[in-house]
Amino acid sequence: PELWALCVDRVCGPADPGSGGADWQEKMLLLEWVSVPLCEEMASAESLTELVAATMPALASLWSETDWPSRLPAPEDALSAALVRRRAAFEWIGMLIARVPKSSFEPGGRLLEAAGASGLPDLKKLLIEQCGTAAKERLPLPREPTPRVAALKRLLHTAAYGGYVNLIVHTQSKPEVVSKLLFNWKKLWENAAPTAAFRLAQTPDHPTERGSSLARRPGAPRATTRGGGGGGGYLPSQALMSSSLSQGADDLGSGGGGGDPAPHALGRAHTQSSQAHSQSQSSDGDAPDGRPAQRGPQQPEEGEWQREQQREREREQLFADDPERVGELASATLEMDALNKEPLVQLLLRAVDQVRQRGLEARGEGGMPVWMGRLLDTLSSSSATYTTRLLVAR
Repeated sequence: PELWALCVDRVCGPADPGSGGADWQEKMLLLEWVSVPLCEEMASAESLTELVAATMPALASLWSETDWPSRLPAPEDALSAALVRRRAAFEWIGMLIARVPKSSFEPGGRLLEAAGASGLPDLKKLLIEQCGTAAKERLPLPREPTPRVAALKRLLHTAAYGGYVNLIVHTQSKPEVVSKLLFNWKKLWENAAPTAAFRLAQTPDHPTERGSSLARRPGAPRATTRGGGGGGGYLPSQALMSSSLSQGADDLGSGGGGGDPAPHALGRAHTQSSQAHSQSQSSDGDAPDGRPAQRGPQQPEEGEWQREQQREREREQLFADDPERVGELASATLEMDALNKEPLVQLLLRAVDQVRQRGLEARGEGGMPVWMGRLLDTLSSSSATYTTRLLVAR
């Protein structure tokens, strides 16, 4: 209980005046590496309830802040800390509602009673509204987002939808209502999907030239092989550092390589499962900018490397200009690890899983599941980005 209380106090509390706002990293590490695993270690709903009961006044106060979007600060570090703090609210909601009886959040319930004066009779309804709004509506920021802020914002939206999924499937019993709430995504794809292209590696069994050249975006490191062995370009799982964020470790700093360490704990959160990696040099000898680290008998000459980079840019532009050719990209039989590890993909798969397991799968005209129809609508939408189409197709 003392460790949990420390996490809640440090993550939910105001920024440390002496840190210059840089304690966003501490908040994120405590959230992902301490608070979430600590709750997962609780053997029963009763032990988890007792763990968090003493902190319910602080949690209820955090969850009741309906005006938080209008109070986001402009400085980058302070904004980062505020986004991590709000993300924690959604992560904890999703985790608790999935593990403890829903009656705990109703009048007379253990957790609502423990909240004391900060508790609200309609806390459960408030949580659903908060999570749904944060997941599916636009979140205006007080400044132009840096790569780090954009990454943290996407994690916030993803955590909000994760909390929303758990709230809906654990509190609703009508399939039509569940499908209407969960699969009416509004701005979820825009909020949580990556904005840059994925780096998809060619699978070892299909070493075609086309797939190989599509495995990397211009300027990106070449795919590394698992275990340093040979046999094709396996891209290590970089769910947030490379694929989701499409940024290197240094890009999560203040924009100029200002010394902010990469958030290595990004993969520990409730909404994703793979640990993020950061490598300054890949195992095939490439430098971080994708150029050969040093030329030798097996390294391409400078002119050849530049021509290959130009061919990659032309191919990627071709697919960006003509989304109808997404199928041509898929036919190259690419390694889909990057897409599989994308938090939003994992989250939607889990949502469908839970809906089906609980017998809450509604069907539309022709017998097609509502969620599948919504995916098809998203895939065929003229406003869908190339990356969103890849995620939906996967």
